[in-house]
Amino acid sequence: EFIISGFIILVTSGSLSFPFLISSVKNALVERGAGQSLARQVSYQRPLLDLVSLSARPWDYVVPAQDNPWLGWISKRFYSWIVTKGGDFKVVSGPVHERSIFLGFVSMAGLLLNIYFLFRHPEFKKKYGHLSVILALSSLGLFIISMPPYFFFKGVTFYLPSYFLYQVLPTFRTYSRLGLFVLMLVVLIASLAFSYLARNLSRKKLTAYFLILIVLSAFEFANVPPFKVESLKMPQGLDYISKQTGNFNFVVYPKEFNVADLLVFQPQFKKGFLNFHSQSPYYKL
Repeated sequence: EFIISGFIILVTSGSLSFPFLISSVKNALVERGAGQSLARQVSYQRPLLDLVSLSARPWDYVVPAQDNPWLGWISKRFYSWIVTKGGDFKVVSGPVHERSIFLGFVSMAGLLLNIYFLFRHPEFKKKYGHLSVILALSSLGLFIISMPPYFFFKGVTFYLPSYFLYQVLPTFRTYSRLGLFVLMLVVLIASLAFSYLARNLSRKKLTAYFLILIVLSAFEFANVPPFKVESLKMPQGLDYISKQTGNFNFVVYPKEFNVADLLVFQPQFKKGFLNFHSQSPYYKL
């Protein structure tokens, strides 16, 4: 019943959203930026190597986020160490913002407890077994899809699901983001185990029990201090440009200047700009 209900929801939501997405799908898969600037057309290319670099690695799920004020040092040291243990992409994770799919030690402990209860506690198996298995298989499937499209072992190439999905939908390339869904499923699995543990606790003990879980989860997922406060004061160079008369464009240098920062202040300096950033076909100019 759970699978049938999920399938019905998936089909219904897909049918309702498809009319609104068809133009975007057509543009991405058929037109591929036709009629737009050359720089814009390049952004529609999705080489397989993008999928390789933007897919997850197994350890991304168990290494704390780099900006955690107490556990971040583990991430920095680990990623610096792991890249020395191989000569190809297998040991190189994606950018920091794409590999931050840490499941959390509390959630992973709950996952292990759930597996233990399934085999050793008939009461738990009877009550939560069916749901636990469905959630576990779903999270495992998404975990495998988030992995690189292939890997080499003793001279043999093994292809994983993301490789075949790429052949059908090359537009999608950052499969590491499936880690967010894996996290949600693992949290649900862990919650079943924690709920079972708390079944006979008094109200006072139950409150303390959940407070401990909340504090531990907040600790391992914290990203403050330091507080992330972005200065909205316009840089001196842009302030100078804003005071110049006339409607003109300017070229940004160096090439890797943050385009997003420029866009934030553009309503203030009110000039057009050209940035030969790394995604531009003119990058080598």
